[in-house]
Amino acid sequence: MARAEHRFEGIAGGAAIDTANSDGPAGDAYTSVTGTVVAVTQPVGRGYRAFQPALSASTNSECRSTSLGSATLYRYRGLLYLTSAPPGNVRFARTRNATVVGCQLGLNSSRQLRLQDSAGTLMATVNTPVPLDQWVRVEARMLAHPTAGQASVSLWLDPDSTGLPSDEASSAAAFNTGSAFDEHCDGLNATALTYSGLVLDETVWSTVDTAIGPKTAADSRDFDFDAVNALSLFDQVVGSVTPIEDYLRMDGRAGDAFLRWGVLNIGPGRRWASVRFRFRLPLGIISSTVASIVRFRNTNPVSGGGGGNGDISVNASGLLGGDLQPSDAFTSSVAIQPDTWYALEAVCSFQDAGNSSLKVRIDGTDVGNIVSTVTAVGDALDNIQFGQFGAVNRVVDYRDMTLRAADQELAYVGAYPSVTGPETGSPYQLLAILDDARQSWQAERAAPPVACPNDGEPLRTGPDGRLYCPFDGWRP
Repeated sequence: MARAEHRFEGIAGGAAIDTANSDGPAGDAYTSVTGTVVAVTQPVGRGYRAFQPALSASTNSECRSTSLGSATLYRYRGLLYLTSAPPGNVRFARTRNATVVGCQLGLNSSRQLRLQDSAGTLMATVNTPVPLDQWVRVEARMLAHPTAGQASVSLWLDPDSTGLPSDEASSAAAFNTGSAFDEHCDGLNATALTYSGLVLDETVWSTVDTAIGPKTAADSRDFDFDAVNALSLFDQVVGSVTPIEDYLRMDGRAGDAFLRWGVLNIGPGRRWASVRFRFRLPLGIISSTVASIVRFRNTNPVSGGGGGNGDISVNASGLLGGDLQPSDAFTSSVAIQPDTWYALEAVCSFQDAGNSSLKVRIDGTDVGNIVSTVTAVGDALDNIQFGQFGAVNRVVDYRDMTLRAADQELAYVGAYPSVTGPETGSPYQLLAILDDARQSWQAERAAPPVACPNDGEPLRTGPDGRLYCPFDGWRP
């Protein structure tokens, strides 16, 4: 693994962070935890959980991971929030090699970022103090070497800035930072201090020598289905899913209990997802059972709710509807006609009571909007499933799919660009080409000639108003 991310989402507020609950929506699991480290609901840098260590005079407070393996370079990015200044020098991001300390990033009592080597020797200090009660972004670059180790640290007062840092500092290549790193540590480490005025969020460690940068608002995956790449785009495929021309067919006509779906994993701890795709019921099969067109899912919901679902489906009457399990639902007045392509857009959010939501529109028209009254949908989005039919005798075609996932609010992806003329890739386009050729041929036949077909001599107009060839007298 070249990158480890720790988001802390999905952990109950106030719960101790451990090696089990730090996986999944929370990010990449830690391999060990020392002291008291809890997930908090306020303040948070992103999402709805952050990380607060509590340092005691006798015990450090750290979460550690060996997931990156041995490397001589580690990059770090973290969102940092201070409610109070530390009473002395503390470290909140460290590297180790087995039990030997490597490079250490921390703060002094003046709230200045500082770097230390394996022995605790000061390497560099950032002049600008970290403000209280404000999220900032901190990034560091650490190089391991027993005599020529070096490091740098950068501070952004705006955590979302993509510009130059607000301040930074770097050391000379003259320190003992160990021969290699094989473990990274998030938390608080100090000697005989009591302190809990520091909160961390969205920490990332990487062995790739590229600045990690700010937490991005959204990721986009665009899909163009064809017979070559359709199935490889999904993270999981179950049942009869077949690429045909430029669309994907999910076929439930076998009537058995297997699910026909394509699963797209959107990353742990997402709060929002927005999808856009075209679909049709090509055979006009309307089952007596509801069939899902698309489902927003949390595979490990904190609060239950049938797996944590936001569901858009077609019912027995062919009406489109949606629900946030277990109790919030709508049925639209839109009747889905057979053999007709519809453009569907949906935005779903899994959050707290009164904030989880699902809204849908068809061909640019809003058809449903739910705001949940319960928390049972789960605390975060993990994946999206297309075409979950169960034992339903249903066939659905999909094409032109776009997916966006984010930790912040998303809007609809937006309507498809308007298309003039025949639909690209359809049989009608071939007919249109033939029709254009026919019209061009007819136009050429109808146009008067301009040259003699015998010798190519340009035609002239005679006294009688008719065209003739001055060379051989040919007339059209």
